[in-house]
Amino acid sequence: MRQRFSPGCADFSTNAVFEANESNNWRAFGVGQYRDADGDGIPDSWELQYFGSANNCVPGADPDGDGMSNLFEYLADTNPTNALSVLRLSRIVPEANGLRLE
Repeated sequence: MRQRFSPGCADFSTNAVFEANESNNWRAFGVGQYRDADGDGIPDSWELQYFGSANNCVPGADPDGDGMSNLFEYLADTNPTNALSVLRLSRIVPEANGLRLE
């Protein structure tokens, strides 16, 4: 059976993240790193690291009050329990092949 996934999506039932290249060839990476027992979209390992349990993290909550939800803290690789740990962009620089974020 073949499954179709959007590029960069996670399939938490198989603990894998799938990505397609320009030729639409699919590959799995990070197998086993993305286990999500409660199905909230945040890996158990991250929840355990910051909240001590895979069930204590609410994706939309902002326990450190910095304006970023737990889900966005996970995506930005910042600490959801430290208000000083935030993703900030100081400028966007146009370049020949796209943009550089600083």
